[in-house]
Amino acid sequence: MVARSLYGFAVTLTMAAIILFNGCKRDLDVLTPAPFPKDAEIFTDQFGPSVQYQAFGDSKLDAISISTDVKYSGTSSIKVTVPNDGDKWSTYSYAGGALVSAGGRDLTGYNAVTFWAKSSVEATSKLIIGIGNDNTGTSKYTSQQSNLSLHTIWTKYTFPIPNPAKLTKEKGLFFFAASNVSGAGYDFWMDDIKYESLGTLAYPRFSVTAKTVEKVAGDTLHMDAPTIIYNLDGSDVSVSATAACLNYSSSDSSIATVDGDGIVTAIGAGSASITSKLGTYEAAGKVTITAKADLGPATPAPTPNASADSVISLFSDKYTNRTIDTWAATWGTGKAYDTTISGNNVKIYKNLGYAGIDFSNHQVDATNMTHLHLDMWTTYSTASPATFKIKLVDFGIDGKSGGGDDNEQELSYSATSTPALKTGSWVSFDIPLSDFAFTSQANLAQLIISGSLKTVWIDNIYFYQGKGTVLTVPKTAAPTPSAAAADVISLFSDGYSNRSVDNDVWAAYWQYSTSVVVNKTIAGNSVKLYTNLNFAGIEFTTTNMIDASAMNYFHIDIWTPNSNALPSKFLIKLVDFGANGVYDAAGGDDSSYELTYNLLSTPSLKTGTWISFDIPFTSFTGLKSRSHLAQLVLSGAGDIKTVWVDNIYFHK
Repeated sequence: MVARSLYGFAVTLTMAAIILFNGCKRDLDVLTPAPFPKDAEIFTDQFGPSVQYQAFGDSKLDAISISTDVKYSGTSSIKVTVPNDGDKWSTYSYAGGALVSAGGRDLTGYNAVTFWAKSSVEATSKLIIGIGNDNTGTSKYTSQQSNLSLHTIWTKYTFPIPNPAKLTKEKGLFFFAASNVSGAGYDFWMDDIKYESLGTLAYPRFSVTAKTVEKVAGDTLHMDAPTIIYNLDGSDVSVSATAACLNYSSSDSSIATVDGDGIVTAIGAGSASITSKLGTYEAAGKVTITAKADLGPATPAPTPNASADSVISLFSDKYTNRTIDTWAATWGTGKAYDTTISGNNVKIYKNLGYAGIDFSNHQVDATNMTHLHLDMWTTYSTASPATFKIKLVDFGIDGKSGGGDDNEQELSYSATSTPALKTGSWVSFDIPLSDFAFTSQANLAQLIISGSLKTVWIDNIYFYQGKGTVLTVPKTAAPTPSAAAADVISLFSDGYSNRSVDNDVWAAYWQYSTSVVVNKTIAGNSVKLYTNLNFAGIEFTTTNMIDASAMNYFHIDIWTPNSNALPSKFLIKLVDFGANGVYDAAGGDDSSYELTYNLLSTPSLKTGTWISFDIPFTSFTGLKSRSHLAQLVLSGAGDIKTVWVDNIYFHK
């Protein structure tokens, strides 16, 4: 449970005083801003001047009241009711809120907030307290203590203020959040909440993780939020604070600057150290920024050579481009900028994270295209674990996001992928659309680029028709099986009642297997889609072993968009665990046999069409028995990486 900074509901217990202006004439030229009040009182028998309580929006909204029965001193205290689990007013079963000053206060003269509290039960590590949360979502100087315990006797709490010098007009005077105990609610009371200047707080100490960060001119870095440890009457007290609570300086502002919020900006080439301070106390450890100028590529990306009549272009000087709704959607972090290299138009993406290129109002029908092309350049290190990712999104037949027939797939590239990422050199991506394994590519609506490279230069984004099959998904279902149900033992087919597969896992988690399987439908018919296929184990080893002694054939239908050119091949293995029905690593009475199919086999591998394998058991020559069949292993080699599968069964 944590205190939240954005809240949808506010409960106001006291109103700010209304200042009435009289009609006297004043010389406006000599007016100076009124100083912010320096009142120390937050609550003492009543709320201090202009103090309002605002409940956090996901807490118990009516959690506080004024109690005259229980108080530490004076006539009253704040009573807080922490709800039980399931309280209808609280999603998170906690009580919490902020005491705010509508106009703000000057708190520079204080170094602590103190208060007294008492609870109806012992509530160990259930309380969070802090300052600087004004319930607006824009608080800068927030700090807090967590895991405080509430006791059944009045106890004094002292909260050290990390950097009072910054609190010249602070509205967030105090906040708290308290969770229940093992689901059970309770009451606690707070009294005499006020700011103080204590002489018992000493020796704040904190550290910054020493590190060297490589940046490119224009990049930013947020300093880490610190934990500050104070000595209070001989005991350590820890306070978590936002980075803005500290003071920062750069050893060389021509290389890197740092603002009051702890945001470092790389300016020019070189190295600079960022020092963190709390008043006169300096943090142990420094952050070193090693910056280099981002001059960009010296030459344009390679000129595309695809024929214009075989291209659908999103961005390229070589072709006529389709309309794009936005080159950097607001839901992404990346920003897109236009520039030119030797007269050639290029897009620069900064603060990449991820950036959405959206053309959902001008969707692309790439049914007749085979590849996606994109050129990318970066000055950042592309050594592992750096990545650059490309995601394609198709909105499906209804052309709408979230319509239930959407497809999306993300491909990741690194220094060891094909193509390999490179620093300071254009990388050309020619990606077969079959790699995205879409059921349709007729309503392409978004292209999303992402990864760890903060700045990338992009050119020549287009779809084209090249070598390979145009069709990336089956347009029709596999042939309907004709075998009589009484003569069939089925693993997967809409035409029969299917036997169970262990834990419904159609690609067992065996070592070195990279295969991924998802459920799809083609023309209303259930299909298994295997991608990144090297080998996939289908197991029925527990109570589901198959006795196929009375069967004569094994049947499977497959469809692949991949090239069937040699050495591409598809392999089918059956495994029988023998009479004892137990896997034996040494062999024992287990037996198995694998058949290989390629361009020259019967049946032969084909691209873009359903292939029906109706294999006599006699072809599995090494299979000594078929009364305890336990595994079916499907494998792909060469170009065979994407395979659609249907109608897996044994029959007479």
